Amino acid sequence: MPRLVVDQLSMRYPAGAGGVAALEDISFTLEPGEIRVVLGASGCGKTTLLNALAGFLPPSSGRILLDGRPLAGPGAERGVVLQKQALFPWLTAGGNVEFPLRLRGWPRARRRAEAEAWLARLGLEGCHGQPLHQLSGGMRQRVELARALAADPAILLLDEPFGALDAFTRESLQCLLLTLWRDSGKSLFFITHSVEEAAFLGSTVMVLSPRPGRVIHESALTFNRAFLQGGDARAVKADPAFIAAREQLLEAVHASQG
Repeated sequence: MPRLVVDQLSMRYPAGAGGVAALEDISFTLEPGEIRVVLGASGCGKTTLLNALAGFLPPSSGRILLDGRPLAGPGAERGVVLQKQALFPWLTAGGNVEFPLRLRGWPRARRRAEAEAWLARLGLEGCHGQPLHQLSGGMRQRVELARALAADPAILLLDEPFGALDAFTRESLQCLLLTLWRDSGKSLFFITHSVEEAAFLGSTVMVLSPRPGRVIHESALTFNRAFLQGGDARAVKADPAFIAAREQLLEAVHASQG
């Protein structure tokens, strides 16, 4: 699995005299098999950071290295799940999951079998031919995850993927994501506004300051592993140690806002 290194990254958008600084002097390493969660108030540069890691935006200064080589745009080793769903409405659920496989030239029967397998794994067995407008928001989010995973990236970049979902569906997909992470060994870079979600999912949680975004806090956590060992998300989130970690993260976010 590749190692992603961010070294003194700054991002600036051209606007007015000198531009607008979105990120300043960000450094961290996304280790193989890690879930790194980024937390911070709106406008702190979280999505800008993800877009830079995806190769959609070039750094204004600093470096992003993938296995020691400078990042040179988007690549198949990185999959992206955006904040707003980017499914193709004219394709069925299965057609969306098959899309990256079709780009690779897979024959129809093979890509259909792969798409059906991923849909079934995400609780959507029998939905291959289903039009998207017949699916709930949570089901469409599962299709989005299935499409990203079917492409088999080593690193998955997720921008608030569960933010628009109800609390029950959100927790269900958090648990599903952790199971997929355990089974695949992939590295995840996950953006959220939810302190509880960050504490539950993250191997490492990184808090950014308001614009320009700087790293002001970092915690190493193991609650994702505790869930995978016990299988009870409610028990993990009710644990006094979890509550203390959540409050520490919340305090860091509030402190960043002065």
